[in-house]
Amino acid sequence: MKRALIIIFFLFSGFYSYTQDVVFVLVDVSGSVKKEDLAAAKQTLTDVLTGSPLTNAFVPSNLGSLKDIVQCRLKVGDKLVIMKFGNKETVLNNNPMPTDIQNSPGDIYQAISSFYPLIPTDNKTYLTLAKAKVAEFAKGMKLKQYRLYTISDNISDDYGPNGKPDYTDSERELAQSYGTTSSGIRTGTSTKVKLNNPSNRDYVLEFVHSIDISNYTPPGNTIIIPPDSTSQIRITTFSGGTKTKPVKVKGSNINISWSCANCPEGAKFTLTVSGTSGNKNRPKIPALSSQSYSLNNLSGGDYRISVSGQNFNAGSDTVYITVKSGGGGALIWILLLIAAAVVGWWIWKNKRQKKLEEPDASKKEDIFSPKTNPANQGNQAPSNNQYF
Repeated sequence: MKRALIIIFFLFSGFYSYTQDVVFVLVDVSGSVKKEDLAAAKQTLTDVLTGSPLTNAFVPSNLGSLKDIVQCRLKVGDKLVIMKFGNKETVLNNNPMPTDIQNSPGDIYQAISSFYPLIPTDNKTYLTLAKAKVAEFAKGMKLKQYRLYTISDNISDDYGPNGKPDYTDSERELAQSYGTTSSGIRTGTSTKVKLNNPSNRDYVLEFVHSIDISNYTPPGNTIIIPPDSTSQIRITTFSGGTKTKPVKVKGSNINISWSCANCPEGAKFTLTVSGTSGNKNRPKIPALSSQSYSLNNLSGGDYRISVSGQNFNAGSDTVYITVKSGGGGALIWILLLIAAAVVGWWIWKNKRQKKLEEPDASKKEDIFSPKTNPANQGNQAPSNNQYF
């Protein structure tokens, strides 16, 4: 019996130790944050995630303990998502890229090196909206709970023009749904870590050990991201067009279509068109719900066309085309011929009008004719009738 209890204990211990966690890290890039604090926080985050001793930070006694920080390390099988926040546009354009931790600490170093920001670029701090977006992302990943680690000075929160958030109705609804007690979100305990020599004394790393969203329903359409696979986008028109062998296209108006394997419900796409031979680039076309788009008024030249996921993780696809506008030169010649014909007709019409207005030369009287010259009228020979 004792032996069976030991076996059961180890089975449950093994199950617990291999429970996967998803860790979201939010990094503040607002203007009140200093670059030196961002760099120091990067080292502290690395120490915490790898389970290493803190090299340039400490845990205040009233904000937690080192024992709590040890529980924040990542283990094999976990997922790490690092996102920045600041301006509203920065928050809304976040595209979460989970990193599977299969090789620790190597994968942790790689994720931090790839996604951790080192330069503050924004002037606002939309923290509540950022946390709400994380909850929305997590719900879309079909998670019931996750960990949230936040690096910020918390100087301002969600201030837009005139001191108020410039939310749309859906954004306001999302932010408010996160901040209310009736949202269904249950936030666990947290531990805070401060840097040894921060430029801003309010700068802190906060580690929330668990956020339960099992009873949370985000407003609007929830993006469902496949938890065990990555969606793959494939451009179906002009497929096979490479940089060295682009697909030749006639005409300035074309239609681009694509497919998406494992595409989540509510997926949106970003279409990017860039010129590669001196022709002008087109602005990015984000938030496309359909899987096709018409490109109009393309000038002749080479183009690079790519499609990527806008609100979900997906492998993008790229094709190259050469646009031969064709018909442009012929159209110009036709227009020139039409113009020449109009000018010729106008000249002919004016000449004809002038000719009609002039008297007929055959009908003009000759002043030198005996009939019309008065000097000759008295010398005319009498007719035979005058002798009778």
